[in-house]
Amino acid sequence: MMTTETMTAAPAGNGLTQARTLAIGAFSTAIWFGVAMFIRFAGPAGVFDGLRGVLLYALTIPVTIPLNARLLRMSGLPKRDIATPVALAAIVPPMLEGIVMRWFPAVYGGDPAVMLSGAIWILWAIGVGMALAVATAASVRGE
Repeated sequence: MMTTETMTAAPAGNGLTQARTLAIGAFSTAIWFGVAMFIRFAGPAGVFDGLRGVLLYALTIPVTIPLNARLLRMSGLPKRDIATPVALAAIVPPMLEGIVMRWFPAVYGGDPAVMLSGAIWILWAIGVGMALAVATAASVRGE
């Protein structure tokens, strides 16, 4: 189990440090912002509706794979520990969603249906990222 002590005590080139943890948080924030802008501008065009919505959810899976790989590289951890940086990155979006949905809904353009559909999609994407990380770690451990 990773503790705060082991996070900060890890050697600079080999393991999760406080700086790497903060970088993962910043990266996750940037990704969230890009997704929020996608929701704002593509949501009203119906990206969450019908076949487009199914396609969006399906495309989330292959798009998440390189994001997880990037998080792993940023962490400096071995592949078997991929769930750690992905979990750290997964902390940020729900927190930002809570703040934005509560106090700044105009970020999503003001349509409650678009805001809700976008938040649901973000939850799906977080679940996809975590599931892929667990599957990746399990495949490495199984070798």
